[in-house]
Amino acid sequence: MSCKGLHCAGCDSPGGAITAVAVLGILGLFVYHVRRGVETGLQVGVYVLAGLLVLAAAGLVTYLRLRRHSARFRTGSALVMRSPAYLSARQAEAIPAPGPPPALDAADQHVHLHFDGMPPAEVAAIIARMSQNRSS
Repeated sequence: MSCKGLHCAGCDSPGGAITAVAVLGILGLFVYHVRRGVETGLQVGVYVLAGLLVLAAAGLVTYLRLRRHSARFRTGSALVMRSPAYLSARQAEAIPAPGPPPALDAADQHVHLHFDGMPPAEVAAIIARMSQNRSS
């Protein structure tokens, strides 16, 4: 029995074996290239992942250093303020020591006293002394 075109398994001609070898060869090439592509993709993925890990570690180190630096700056640590320019600017902005509070008029003063547990004679003496001071 003879067939036209591709041969089937029942044919007398050896074309079926040739077709099977050709299909297996093409399939082998396809598998080879897919495997190589997957290997290459995995290698690229590993390199990209390693690069991202390095960038993440560098970013974390930078973040922690900046956070520590800003904490020192907020607290006024001497470790950060070594620059003479910074010290002179800081001295120029120094706040003078506060003086005594301004005097109040007698009408503006409010006195609030607690006499808990004191005998009434002492309370009367204190109030009389305060009245004398206000009138003078």
